[in-house]
Amino acid sequence: KLFAEDDPLDVPAQLALAAPPHGAVIDARFAEQPPLPVERRFDLGAHVVVLRGRFRGAKAAVAAHARDDRLLLDLPDLPPEPPFGFALARALAPAFTSLDLAAKALKLQPAVFDAVASSLLVDDPASGETYDLALRLRFRPVDAADHFLALGYCRRADDAAYEYSAAAITLVDAYRRRFPGVFEYLAARRKTAAGTTKPRRKHPAPTQV
Repeated sequence: KLFAEDDPLDVPAQLALAAPPHGAVIDARFAEQPPLPVERRFDLGAHVVVLRGRFRGAKAAVAAHARDDRLLLDLPDLPPEPPFGFALARALAPAFTSLDLAAKALKLQPAVFDAVASSLLVDDPASGETYDLALRLRFRPVDAADHFLALGYCRRADDAAYEYSAAAITLVDAYRRRFPGVFEYLAARRKTAAGTTKPRRKHPAPTQV
């Protein structure tokens, strides 16, 4: 490339070459270098932070240089991690009580509380339909071998009895205030069944529902 014909042209010395290049010009300052060995990267006794494994985030000191660019670290004795997950689950888990105590809290008969919390099928002669007037906190479908339990409201104890939480007791109490006729009917039916040897299997429709 011709820059000038007669007059000399000033060129910075950093851009001047002693001879035309026969290939790519490589600047040693920017040439790619191989990775440094761990002996030069980490001195003995240097403090490092563990980035992986069960000691992640812990401070350690370089104790020795091993093979394959590995380090032997002097790790501190870490205390075992407290099982806070189990403690948190126990703290947030709702408290359950037996059927008798749940019914006693609302001054109800245990059979009445159990009927309202489970399933109460009532036939409507006018429409020919069958309705479930209970809260279905626990119920067993026709094709199921066991009951379905509402999570946080009902559970089965070790002795196969059912227990209810404070949320279930509050729900039954709200249902009684809204539909007192259902509870009056169940209490009256309980008294009638107690005086007979064979209680009726079908539930007539309650008067106030």
